[in-house]
Amino acid sequence: IHGTVKYLKYWERSFLDDDDTNGNENLKHDTKDNPVLYREDGLYEFSPTQKFEVFREYEYECKRDSLEIYFVEGGKRALLFLSLKFVPEAVETKSSNDDGYWVKATSDHLCIKDLYSATFRVKMNGLSASEVIIKYRVKGPAKDYESTTILKPQWP
Repeated sequence: IHGTVKYLKYWERSFLDDDDTNGNENLKHDTKDNPVLYREDGLYEFSPTQKFEVFREYEYECKRDSLEIYFVEGGKRALLFLSLKFVPEAVETKSSNDDGYWVKATSDHLCIKDLYSATFRVKMNGLSASEVIIKYRVKGPAKDYESTTILKPQWP
């Protein structure tokens, strides 16, 4: 499948306290009520003459100590897909030109009889992520595949 991904963040507009005479506005971030919507769009090629547009949407919500990913069905949050708790990845060797460090989380999801085993690795440079690698190993009676997605910011 080839395609694009898109992240949409919902923000709530609020105002400062009444004693702020400048009337400045703040954007207030509330992860409980405003998760990140992640959408993958692609083209599934069944054969050279049969191609289908496909998409899948998820909501990413930060909890106190985890990142939870929910399916989105019909524009609304549905079932929990994965719950990820990131920990620093063990450092085996580090080259002199390798800045930052990696954090890693794993989680499984059973879809009927097919098991999705997910590994998320995030390369951190300070407070910013410079690379995200998502691997799914799917095994069961209906599915048997591995997929890898690599996300990198596009800096100007």
